[in-house]
Amino acid sequence: MDTEYTHGDVKIFMWPDYTKDQVAHIVENLRPSDRHELRELGIADDDQAQRCIGTIGSTPVSYLVTVKDEPVFIYGATFQSAGMVMVWGFGTYKTSQAINAITRHIRRIWLTELRQAGVRRLEARLPTTCRESLQWLKSCGFEHDCTLHGVSVTGASFEQLSLVFSRQSPQPTEST
Repeated sequence: MDTEYTHGDVKIFMWPDYTKDQVAHIVENLRPSDRHELRELGIADDDQAQRCIGTIGSTPVSYLVTVKDEPVFIYGATFQSAGMVMVWGFGTYKTSQAINAITRHIRRIWLTELRQAGVRRLEARLPTTCRESLQWLKSCGFEHDCTLHGVSVTGASFEQLSLVFSRQSPQPTEST
């Protein structure tokens, strides 16, 4: 497998340089917050593995993160329309061991690649109760757009975040 990015024990691989078995490992060991998010999207616990693994083949851009060769996090983007993508990600409780390297990869490499590919807007939607994930996305440059009231299958609200590249905006920063 070709490593896209390495930082100490953390390695980041771009699809197709990782396996669906590695994705299955992550799904089998999801953090409670990720299971909650998937449930709010209407994906039952029994269906989470199939849906998450199926996403990999249908999304054009995704990355798998390992710590000491153990898969811990996967993230990517799905194109919604010309110039707009929806970002997604989920991981195990060991994601915290890689979060700094993931953030650096996103800010230094991935955002630049998306912008150069013509992406103008990235969006993310999470349950308002997923405070840690919302804060992390904001640290990557996303901003609050709006609260989507009552959109989950349980009637819970989601927060929509976005990161918008304008023609005049600078490249993403290299700081972490």
